Amino acid sequence: MEKDRLVLKTVLPIRTEVEISWKSPPPEWVTLNSDGSVLPDTGQAAAGGLIRDHTGRCIAAYARNLGFCSITQAEL
Repeated sequence: MEKDRLVLKTVLPIRTEVEISWKSPPPEWVTLNSDGSVLPDTGQAAAGGLIRDHTGRCIAAYARNLGFCSITQAEL
């Protein structure tokens, strides 16, 4: 019976932290950062984003309720 016991001797990481930072565009350029999300229980989706210049100043921003759609549609 003892040989049928399974023992896990390795601790597996639950999550890995990754440092992410914003990189500025060249002067005279802007960067558009956007994201979308969907609530898994309801399917309701939203999206938002912002446009920043090379100094990081926000030029414009938006947020929108998308109703019901897939995560792929929300991200686009």
